[in-house]
Amino acid sequence: MNFKLDTNTVEKIAKLSYLAGIIDGEGSIGIEHLSPTKGRPKSYYVCRLTVINTNKNLMELLLHFFGGSYNQRKKIEKRKICYRWHIFGENLEKTLDQLIPYLFIKKQQALIVKQYRETVGKTGWNVTNEVLNKRKELWLQCKELNKLG
Repeated sequence: MNFKLDTNTVEKIAKLSYLAGIIDGEGSIGIEHLSPTKGRPKSYYVCRLTVINTNKNLMELLLHFFGGSYNQRKKIEKRKICYRWHIFGENLEKTLDQLIPYLFIKKQQALIVKQYRETVGKTGWNVTNEVLNKRKELWLQCKELNKLG
């Protein structure tokens, strides 16, 4: 069998591999838990992918390749300017679909977030207790993987 990759495919694989390496080293993939409030009687969970770095060009590259948005974080005296890129929702799901084959360190978190995205419909916090319990379970799994140490 003769298998040949065209240059566009090779270039895309190279870029995705590079960006996956950045996300493995500088990124965070996870689920955030928001407690109930007066206006929202149930817990709420939000998936996100974030990269924090001092290189604005990297933020532009992530933005160009995946979408999302970035902002400059509050300046800390005697430190470089720091930027935060993040992506949520359907764009996050599409981004993870592209990155998962190339992730090493954060692959499990990405797979868990993909499972979470399967629970998402038209509602945010107003879901059944079964869905809420599944989301909590996935949040706890991500939380365990993301522990510092």
